[in-house]
This record gives sequence, structure tokens and C-alpha cells, in this order.
Amino acid sequence: HVVDSLDELDSLATFASFISRATESLASTFLRNARVAAEGTPRILRFACSSDWQPRAHPPQLNLRSNRIARVSGLRSCRELRELELYENCVCCIEGLDGLVKLATLDLSYNRIQRMEGLGAAGLPSLRELYLANNRISAIEGLEGLDRLEVLELGSNQLRRIANLRHLGALRELHLGRTH
Repeated sequence: HVVDSLDELDSLATFASFISRATESLASTFLRNARVAAEGTPRILRFACSSDWQPRAHPPQLNLRSNRIARVSGLRSCRELRELELYENCVCCIEGLDGLVKLATLDLSYNRIQRMEGLGAAGLPSLRELYLANNRISAIEGLEGLDRLEVLELGSNQLRRIANLRHLGALRELHLGRTH
């Protein structure tokens, strides 16, 4: 399915319907600068709002870079998702990631996140790479249950001390550049 302009995708239901048709046989989906919600509507990412988008159609990689998304929800049925890039959006809270048991890479860099809470409770047993650079994070917290985490990027945040990492036995890379 092809649309002339992503501006035609004026509602989340239309967006989900478009995605269900467009990604049926794709390995990756990239929607950068797509403005997934029309002006004046809440910028909430919801994929579960379309009943015809079945788990078999969910790509293992989803790139939603630069879309002004403020809230993530409805991804629970995306069980095959391995990479989720929400780089350069407006996300304030880490939420809506429950049930993504195969997710290995999560990029939430360049958002508005102040607290790292929500990651451990989300149940992300396969998460190996977490990118949270250029947010407003002041403390390292909420990483319980991320036993396979190997890469943690926290550069350009407001960290005052480095703590709460001892339980991350698999951690091999910690990036803290330009931390205030």
C-alpha cells in the first residue's frame, strides 16, 4: 500500500491500518519524521488499535525516529520485536514496553526522560543494548531484571553520581560522555 504523503495518515487508526498492510512481508519498518499523529491530537504510539494487524505482520525492527511521539503503548502483541528505535521524540516516561520479551535493542536517546523507572518492571529479559543519551536523567535506577544488559549509553544527561550498576553482571560498555 502506498500513500502520496504521510500527511494522509491523519489518525492513529489510519496509521495502524497503513502499517499492517505495508509491513506484512518486511523485516524492518522505518518511519522517520512521519508525524504519526495529526496536529492537535495526542502523539501516542498505538499499534494495537488495528484488529487486522496480526503478530505475524510485526517486523523485528521498528524505527520511529523523529516523530514527536510523547507516549508509547500498544506494543504488547509485537512479540517478535527485537529492535525499537524511538530516538529524537518527545517521550517523557518509559512505559508501554511490557511483553516485548525478544527486544534486544532499545534506543530512547534525545527524548525528555527524567527517570529510568519502568524498564525493570517491563519484563525485558532479552535486552542487551539500552541507549538513553541526551535526556534529563539525574540518577541511574530501575535497571533491575535487565540481567543481559551489555551496553548502557547515558551520555549527555544530568547524572551526579554513578551507582546502581553492580547487579548488571553482563555490562561491558558504559558510555557517560558529557554528563553534567
